[in-house]
Amino acid sequence: MIAIISLHDDVIKAPTPAEKEDTKCWVKKQVCPAWQNGYLSIDGTTFNLFQKPSHYGETFYDRKSNYSINAQVVTLPHNLKIVDYCVGHTGSTHNASAFLDTGLRTQPELFLGPGEWIWADSAYPLSATSLFKQPPGRSLTTRQSQFNYHLSCIRIRCEYAIGLLKIQFQSLKELCIQINTENKLEFAVAWIRCCIILHNLIIEGNQAENTITIPSDWQQGAQDNGGMDIDMDTDELESEIPENPNQDLRQSLFNSLFNSHLY
Repeated sequence: MIAIISLHDDVIKAPTPAEKEDTKCWVKKQVCPAWQNGYLSIDGTTFNLFQKPSHYGETFYDRKSNYSINAQVVTLPHNLKIVDYCVGHTGSTHNASAFLDTGLRTQPELFLGPGEWIWADSAYPLSATSLFKQPPGRSLTTRQSQFNYHLSCIRIRCEYAIGLLKIQFQSLKELCIQINTENKLEFAVAWIRCCIILHNLIIEGNQAENTITIPSDWQQGAQDNGGMDIDMDTDELESEIPENPNQDLRQSLFNSLFNSHLY
C-alpha cells in the first residue's frame, strides 16, 4: 500500500491542457460547441462497511441504511479518469458538506479557468462554476426535460467511473475492515485511495491501447431513467428548485442546444 500511495500525486492531479482539450472535444461531439467548457463532472458515493463500526458507529449510518464511508469524486467524462476526490467522511455526511474538502473547492484555480464549469446535481452548493439540472418530479416542459436528458448524459459519466472503480476492486462493495479505532479508519481510507490510484493507472493503460469500454447496460442507464440520475439523493427530489447564480449560463446552454444540429 505504501508503494501505491507514493504514486498518488503523480496519478491523481488536475487535468493537463491536452486532457482538457480531449474532454472538451468529447463534450462538443456529444452535445454542441457551447457546452464544451463544462469538462468536469462530480458525484458522491459511499463505500459500505461489513459491520457497524465501534468507533463512533452511528455517524457512519447513511441514507440507504448502511454503515459506510462517504467519498466525493471528480472525473473527466470522456475517459472516466478521476482527477480529484475526497474520502473519509462518515456515511451520514451530506455531499454538500463533504464537497467542501475537495481540491476542486479549496483550489478551484487548479481545475477551472475563465468560462469553465463543472456538471453537478443540486445536492451540491450553488456557485458560479457549477451547473445542474432541475430535479425531476417538477412541472417541466418538453424542452426542459430534453435539456435535462442531455445534461444527464454527461454527468452520468461520473457515475460510470464510480461503478467501474467498484467493479475493478470488489473489496469496495463491502469493506471488510473493522473500524474500532481512528487508525483503522485511516487504514480503510488508505485502502480506498489505493484503489482510486490503481483505477487511474488502468484507465491510462487502456487509453494507450484504445480499449476503454463501458458496459452496454450502463450506457442505456441515462435513457432508461429519463435523464434522472441513478444515485440521486432523496432530499434532492424533495427540495425546492434552487436559484442558480449560473442561470444566465444555463439559459445560454439551453438556447445553444436547441439551435444545434440535434434539433
